[in-house]
Amino acid sequence: MRISTVKHIAIGGVLCFLLSPLHAGEKDVLDNALHWETIAAPKEFRNHLFSSYDRTGGNSDLGWYYGTDDENWKILADFEGAGCMVRFWTTKLDASSDWRIRIYVDNLDEPVLEAPYIDFFGDFPPFIPPLADSTSGSWCCYLPIQFREHFRITYGPPGSSSIYYHVNVIEFNDSVGVIPFTMPPSPEYQQKLDSLSLLLQTAHQPPWTPADSLRHDTTLTIAPDSTAEIIDISGEGTVFRFEIESNPLSWELARALVLRIYYDGESFPRIEAPLGDLIAMGFSSEDISALGFSSRNDRIGFYFPMPFQCGVRILLTNTSASAVPVQAAVSWTPSEIFSTRLCAAAQVESDLVFLEPVTLIDIEGCGHLVACMLANEAADAGRHLEGDEFIWIDTDSQPSWRGTGTEDYFNCGYYYMGGLLTRAYFGVTYYRRFNPGRHTAYRIHALDYIAFSNRFSFAIEHGPYSEQQGTYRSVLIYYAQLGKWFFEDANEDGKFYEGEPFEIRGRLLPADTPVEFTLGGVPLTDLPEQTTSAGTYEGSGVCPSLPDGEYSLLALYDGTVDTIEADLTVESDLNLSVANLRGEEIIFPYDTLELSVFPVPSLDEASVYCNGFFVNWLSGTPTLDSLFVLQGRVQTPGFPDGPVEVRLHTCVGDVKDTLTLDRRIRWEIERSMPPVAWWPMWYLHWNVVQGESFGAGLAATSAGDSMVVEVPLSCPGGFAVHLFMLNGSNRGMMDVLWDDTIRVLGYDCYNNYDVRSDSISMGTIDNDGTTHH
Repeated sequence: MRISTVKHIAIGGVLCFLLSPLHAGEKDVLDNALHWETIAAPKEFRNHLFSSYDRTGGNSDLGWYYGTDDENWKILADFEGAGCMVRFWTTKLDASSDWRIRIYVDNLDEPVLEAPYIDFFGDFPPFIPPLADSTSGSWCCYLPIQFREHFRITYGPPGSSSIYYHVNVIEFNDSVGVIPFTMPPSPEYQQKLDSLSLLLQTAHQPPWTPADSLRHDTTLTIAPDSTAEIIDISGEGTVFRFEIESNPLSWELARALVLRIYYDGESFPRIEAPLGDLIAMGFSSEDISALGFSSRNDRIGFYFPMPFQCGVRILLTNTSASAVPVQAAVSWTPSEIFSTRLCAAAQVESDLVFLEPVTLIDIEGCGHLVACMLANEAADAGRHLEGDEFIWIDTDSQPSWRGTGTEDYFNCGYYYMGGLLTRAYFGVTYYRRFNPGRHTAYRIHALDYIAFSNRFSFAIEHGPYSEQQGTYRSVLIYYAQLGKWFFEDANEDGKFYEGEPFEIRGRLLPADTPVEFTLGGVPLTDLPEQTTSAGTYEGSGVCPSLPDGEYSLLALYDGTVDTIEADLTVESDLNLSVANLRGEEIIFPYDTLELSVFPVPSLDEASVYCNGFFVNWLSGTPTLDSLFVLQGRVQTPGFPDGPVEVRLHTCVGDVKDTLTLDRRIRWEIERSMPPVAWWPMWYLHWNVVQGESFGAGLAATSAGDSMVVEVPLSCPGGFAVHLFMLNGSNRGMMDVLWDDTIRVLGYDCYNNYDVRSDSISMGTIDNDGTTHH
């Protein structure tokens, strides 16, 4: 069913559109947490992870800190600048009431609060459930703590046992509008905390329902191995509620139902995942009440906002062997609240490599991660939980995040010792350690989103050192920002030269939108002029003529200006290499020279001059490879001894090199040969027909000796004649003639290896069935 969402009202003859209300800014962490729809807003600020990971590269993730303070308390996190602590996780089985935590905000002389280590996670206001939790086999706190200048957490007193911990800090770009955390909290802050606590306790319901919402219900039966369309909406909008009910809805059936969601007429789905994996049902049908999805009473609900500009299409595929009756409900608002698209990266990975962490996601683009669901099967699933997680953000060469264990990432501890649980931001929906071992868990990155602008990669160890076999099923949910471009030059070195081809690609763009590109302010006119109906772009062009220097490549579309990738360096210098086949610096008359020049975009105008004289290319050359390296062979003319300037002319300029010609070395080599005349050693074929060949082994003494080989051809017709040079010892120089006509003059045979693997063309003849020499 296709539904139009164009919605407008006329007031006083003026056409007005209903818009969503304005939302809090990204720095307003608590306001954003209260307004669930802002999880779809583009994110900018970096999420930093402080943890007790093993600095030696091993898996002993206990007791590693970021130094000590003046009182010898251990520093768990230390950050300068403005930001907000959004998560604090820790665990230790023998935790003592004597251990204490201190939190410093801006002023490092006095902590803003000090509390017993255990009490900090649920035993005194405002650090109480559901924002502070101690029921998962560890301790976790999601209470936001903002700061303007400095943030530090310390642990003590000195001599306290070592602990495992994680601290997440969102970094702001400045301190404007940031209200530091105080203790006791301000009345306004406390009121927002109370509202957020209420929201987190009703997580099984849609967290956001706009006033102008629309709803579509449908009932259908999906045949085995068939796909049904749930809804097809045209126009702009945002889906905020998608629910599927089937009685009974087992975890096996939930995994057999595959959800596909297409935005804006794109030909590929942004979300394609089994429903059971998408909401972390895993291996049971237990109730789930997460902020963003739920499962109860044979009904699955999915509540992440899904904005679209030109339409959305939702499909459901039944991969089971039985027909499945389904009741579906979709709710949406006819407003595209943000220019992002909800995406899901789903995969099943069972081909685990020894000592190599399994990669759950590796994507390019701009966006932010909001959820991770993971199911695992292994003979001993508990051992998999020992694996650390590694997250790379943008261009970081080392992991931007280094965690301390799989269960720690999911806010639990010690093989999910807290048992099954379902919380707004995290949960464990299944755990069995042995025969077979299985576990399923989820984590919602609402407060602690992970923003990236170029690349995001998430890998996790399977066991302490990635040595355990098993199967990982994962779904990572993220929002991708619109208008992300990718640039690639011919040789991928980030440098340009005049005429060098390049490609520009874009995705998640406004559909059918005019677009222009400039390099250093110079329009690139040979590229396609608009995006596709699917909101993608792909174009090829060549670098224009520009002086050497640094330039920005810009895309202009739909009122937006994007800088593509990074500044580019334009260089015009050609790099030439000239060598003879022996690899020596001295050349002889008629030496074969190998020429190589980079970068050249075309063979047009490629020509060679020696001391100003034009020299022909040898047969089969020049050539141009995919990296724009021009290669070719020529023979040196019979110049007198002295310097020989080799000049290569190309379509992008000339380049020169100077070699030295010396006949004396040639004569010394020739005089060392045995004092015998040329003679034919054998003949393979005397009567040569088309397609056949003959061979002769030759030797020589000194300059001036010659021999004649007669070749009778047994049939008339046109013949292409080729000479092949094979391996031998004591080679010299020779002139090759065919039918008294010089075809190859002064071929260089000096080598310790095969002279050449291809043939030397001797031209063509029209044969009348006679003998040639």
